[in-house]
Amino acid sequence: MKRPFVFFDLDGTLYDFPGCAAVALKATLARAQEELGCPDEHLPALQAAFWQAYFHYLKRESSPGDPRAALEEVLTRTFAACRAGQARLSPHFGRELSGTWLRAFFAALAPFPGVRPLLEELRAAGVILGVVSNGTRPFQVAKLRRLGLKVYFPGRNLFFSGDGGGAKPDPAIFHRALSALHLAPAAGVFVGDSPRTDLAGGLQAGLRVVWLNRYGLPAPEEVRGKIHVVTSFPAAARAVWALLHQEEGG
Repeated sequence: MKRPFVFFDLDGTLYDFPGCAAVALKATLARAQEELGCPDEHLPALQAAFWQAYFHYLKRESSPGDPRAALEEVLTRTFAACRAGQARLSPHFGRELSGTWLRAFFAALAPFPGVRPLLEELRAAGVILGVVSNGTRPFQVAKLRRLGLKVYFPGRNLFFSGDGGGAKPDPAIFHRALSALHLAPAAGVFVGDSPRTDLAGGLQAGLRVVWLNRYGLPAPEEVRGKIHVVTSFPAAARAVWALLHQEEGG
């Protein structure tokens, strides 16, 4: 008998990553103003610069390395524009700002409504639970612990791009998870939020994919008609159960 399973993405799927990052950026901007005296009119440009640099940070986080060091670099580059006149950045400025960012980010972490009840129900039903996420293991596990969700995911069921063996959307990371847990792809479901990284890889690995599309984005052409689209986590929970029962009936 095939063992049913559900894999989840982490950032943006189990919690509000953009919201937490925005809170962290606000705290970091306030700290930078204290240090550098950046005028208020510069803040929109700094926010834009941060997000542009942060995309590079996310790419680096997908491979082995220290995400905090990458974040320090991002923040230093972002706020270098405030060095007008004679102002100077201290050698430890990036480290101080990354500490501010991370403290605010982790303080803001909370699961989306409906996440914990679904995980409880799935676990009680004997469904295998796992996480497939781009990021480094220490950083991502720290998020799960802060969210209070680590209890649902044994360490052997956590698969991160930072461990090597591919990063989403490469299906290799899904194949690695399936092989490690001896699972048949047709027996499982993957839930993710990113149209760029979560959809195609899961499909190519043979999983049924639930797209948590909170912002009403258009589906990429290559996955249209092949995925299950929902706009909230409670709707995702209903889709997951329907797909699992469909497999049982099949």
